[in-house]
Amino acid sequence: MNQDQVMRWDLINHQIQKHKYNRYLEIGVDDGTCFSKVRCHYKVGVDPAASHPVRYPVTSDIFFRHNAEVFDIIFIDGAHYSDQVDKDIANAIGILAPGGSIILHDTNPKSEQAQQSIRVKDQTWNGDTWKSVVRFIAHHHERFSVITLDTDHGLTLIQRGVCVCRFTLPEKLTYDWLDGNRIEALNLLHMIEVQDLTKDEA
Repeated sequence: MNQDQVMRWDLINHQIQKHKYNRYLEIGVDDGTCFSKVRCHYKVGVDPAASHPVRYPVTSDIFFRHNAEVFDIIFIDGAHYSDQVDKDIANAIGILAPGGSIILHDTNPKSEQAQQSIRVKDQTWNGDTWKSVVRFIAHHHERFSVITLDTDHGLTLIQRGVCVCRFTLPEKLTYDWLDGNRIEALNLLHMIEVQDLTKDEA
């Protein structure tokens, strides 16, 4: 696997293989591009508007409200608005198995336009998911390890542990602040720093 080609399903499958996970939950399936590439014994998809068949064609709020299952790995790629992502992370933690992983997509926007709340057709749009990562690190760094990989528009991995990064949370989160504090605020790592993810796996 080339370090410049590590995609979200590569990280998900890496975690599944490394930790021998068996139960996978995906929030925001869309056309099934990622869901279909994930290699896990038991997979559940949640999306109210997916073109790919899903077990739960409902919003994540409704799913979490009624769900009684526990999952080893949860991928969050639904509504890319930080208020909703905050809720998705909190709800995911509540059903995460011991030793489990949460992965978020679109957490490292490279332009101000890409992270604006209004989506522009035919242009890269990540939403402001990054704000959820920043807030989570600031408030939960003593309980959770958080790293963001600089690949595939930003992939953030959350696991129970301790996050080493420290920064002062500003009164208002702006793109200019992110751009000036990106490495610390997201605990951003370039793929060359994460060698085991760039190796081909059997």
